[in-house]
Order: sequence, then structure tokens, then C-alpha cells
Amino acid sequence: FWFVDNKQFDEIALNYLKDNEIDKAKEIWLKTLKKEINEKNVSSYHNISTLYLILATINEQIDFEKLKTGINLKGKLLYSENFTNIVELVTGDPLFNKNIYFKFTDEVIEQLNLYINKNNGFSTNDLISLFDTYPSDVKKYVSSKFTEIPISNIENQIDRAKKNRNVEPENANIFGKDLYINTKKDIALLRELLGNSNLQVQMLSDKIANEIMQCSVMFFNDRQEYDSDDNFDDNLNKTIELVKLAKSIAISSQVKDKATENIETLLKMKDREIQKAIALLQSIKDAYEKACKKIDEQVFKLYIGDNILSSNRFLIDWDKVNELKRNAIDWDKVIQLILKEIPQKNIEKIINSSNKEKIKEFKELADFILDKIKYTHRYKMIKYLNDLDVKRKSENLNYSEIKKDILDILPYLIFGIGMTIGFLTKKPIIGIIFGALLGYLYKIITKKPKLLIFPIVGGIMGLIINDRIGFYNGAIIGILITFILLIKN
Repeated sequence: FWFVDNKQFDEIALNYLKDNEIDKAKEIWLKTLKKEINEKNVSSYHNISTLYLILATINEQIDFEKLKTGINLKGKLLYSENFTNIVELVTGDPLFNKNIYFKFTDEVIEQLNLYINKNNGFSTNDLISLFDTYPSDVKKYVSSKFTEIPISNIENQIDRAKKNRNVEPENANIFGKDLYINTKKDIALLRELLGNSNLQVQMLSDKIANEIMQCSVMFFNDRQEYDSDDNFDDNLNKTIELVKLAKSIAISSQVKDKATENIETLLKMKDREIQKAIALLQSIKDAYEKACKKIDEQVFKLYIGDNILSSNRFLIDWDKVNELKRNAIDWDKVIQLILKEIPQKNIEKIINSSNKEKIKEFKELADFILDKIKYTHRYKMIKYLNDLDVKRKSENLNYSEIKKDILDILPYLIFGIGMTIGFLTKKPIIGIIFGALLGYLYKIITKKPKLLIFPIVGGIMGLIINDRIGFYNGAIIGILITFILLIKN
């Protein structure tokens, strides 16, 4: 890092420097430089390289191009056969320690340390690039001076995260995130210095990613077992965030693919409520269709019989068949089951789901069930499913639907009205006649002749018993008999 006065042009150039005529000094030395260093110009290489190093750091502001030129020229000198001339000129002995190459790099780095990663300086990677023209062992040595500390820190951070997650799995998400934050700068520096293709960089990056993913697994499993279901979504989101961090830092396709698979699996769990709801509604639909199929098989067997000309086909009450299908499963229990297994909070989660296909599937199943249950139950279900914008069955009810449900309860009206009139008028015969008229009307509408006899029998029994135990008791017993006949039917 000093100047030598070996030749006459060295003396002239040094005099120019004393007079602060730097450009003239540079011009003299540069004129003597050749492609190859020889005994005549070896001092020029030494002096001009020293001058460039000095000029590069004037006023505490780095001139990177001059710095790089100076170090390149100095390196060319250090590794030339004529370097011994400089050594002998300075020490009087041509022999020198081969470690001088590494000592030179140490000195350069120490002198430039104040400028590394500073506004008035350059990056670590730029510093390493100053030695690009040097032999590979020197470049590796320079790189190692900047990689040993970050590598050691990364290894320590990974060990710390592993230890902490095993002790406190409920906080493993925090340890995983800390690992990402505490190694981010170090791994970025290693990638900058060594490149992503460097095997050590790849191994360390993947090692960080795998540890973060392991933290995510331990955290999610622990929260699944010990935390409330109400916190499921929050814990799931924390886990997904952690795996995304792992994926962002991984390099190998194997680790990246593993992270992608984990994210996809976790995202599917985001739709846990809607998948569970769909499974329940689908099972109800399957059960209903299975029951209807069984009814159809029984009807078909009766319809065909043993003889294709069997008269059974003319005796089948198709209205009764349709009624059996409508009531193939207990819809009251179905509604209770839906309200129990799909609580209102789950409906809200389904609404907020980003999976449009699943929402569509759920709506279709909900519409199917709404179409099967009695309109008297639909209000509760539509209100329950209101925010999902299912088909408004209550708005589409037509006369035939209303008639169907009214006819289901009409037998109760028949005996109730008939017997009540007989009771209030103290003339059971009037109740019998009125009940008979209602029964006859019901017969015409429903084509179910058996129901005609119920109010008549009830009224007659009430009338007969009336003579013995009194009118009121007779009427009451008549009502009870009618009710029993209806229930039995």
C-alpha cells in the first residue's frame, strides 16, 4: 500500500504527486504498463495500483470503479512471477510468505469495512466482486469471511425454534415466524454472495423452510386437540400463513411442492363447515331417494303381479303412493337434525366461503329439501337459510301445495267440527249429519271413502251412549272414538 522508487519514471511520477499533479503521475505510470508484467514495469504496476486505491477513498466517498481497478492491478502484480522484484526491493530478500495473498485481502477488507452496506459505500456482494479476477481459493476465502457468521446464526436459530416448539407446541406458530424473521437477512446475504445455485445456500434455505413447516404442523395439531372449535378458523389462518412463509424461503422444488400441498390441504379445511353441511344434506337426499325407490319397487311388484293381465293395477291408489313418498322419511326429525348439526354460526361461515362451487352445491341440496317438507315448516327453514339466498319456496307456494297439506289435516277438522256442533247444540244427530257432509266432501276431493264413516260412527256411538250416560259424556266419547279411528287409519 505504499509507493516505491525503482525506476527513473517512478521518480518523475512521484515528484508530480508531491506537486499534487495526480493526472500527470498517472499518465507516466500508465504509459509503462504492458499486457504482461516484467522487470521494467513491475514498480509501475505496484505504484499505479496503490494510487488507484488511494484515489478511490478520498473524502470518505468510495469511487468503486477506481477501487476495482486498483485491486485488479494489485492482484495481477501479486500473482506475477516478477512480484519477487518488489519484495526484494522492499525487504532485500526475494523470498516471501505465500499467505501474503490472504493477508492482502484481510487488509483490504479491514480498510473498507467502514463502507460496507453504507450509503457512501457498497454492498457486501460488491466487495466480494472486487476479487473476481483472483484465484478461486482467494475468492472462496473472501466469501467465507462474510458467510461464516450468517451460516452460524441460521443454524442456531433453527436449533432454537426446534427446541422451543417441542416445549411449547401451542406457541409453535410464534417460533416459526421468529425463525423466518431472524434468518431473513442472513439467508438473503448468502444468496447475494453465493447465489441460489450454491448447494449450501439451497440446503440452508430448505432447512429453514422445513423447520417452519414443522412448527406449523405442531401448532395446528396442538390447537386442534386443546383449543376451542370457535378458534378453529383463526388457528387455521395462522397455520396457512406459516406454511406460506416456508414456501417463500424454500429453494428446492421438493420442499416448495410439499409446502404447496400443505397449503392446499389447509385451504380445503377452510370449507370444513360447508363440506360437513353438504355431506349431511346429501345423506338426507340419498335416504329419501332410497326410501322412494323401495316404494316404487313394491308398487311395481303389485302392479305387474304374477300375471301381466292382473287386475291389481286397477286397485292401486296412486294418491296413496304419492303420499307415502312424501312421507318416506320423518321430515320433522330431518329439520331437527339439520338445525342441530348445522348451527347458525356455520351458516355464516358458509356464506363467507370463497368456494363458489360448494356454496352452489349446498344451495341445490337445501332447495331439494325445502321442496319436500311441508309448507308449514318451510318458514322456519327459509328464515334459517335466509342469508344463503335459497329459493323462496314460501313465495312460490301454489294452490295444489296448500291443498295437499290442508287435506292432510282435514280428517281432524271433520270429526272435530262435526262432534263440536253436536256437542254445542245438544243434538248429536246434527253433528253426525254435518260430519257426514264434511266426510263426503273429503271423499270427493281425496277419493278416500274410508274416512267418510269416521264421523258418522263417532256420532252414532255418542248418540247411543247418550241414552245411558248422558248427552255430554256421549258426545265426548263419540269424539274420542272418531279420533281413535283416524289415528288407527
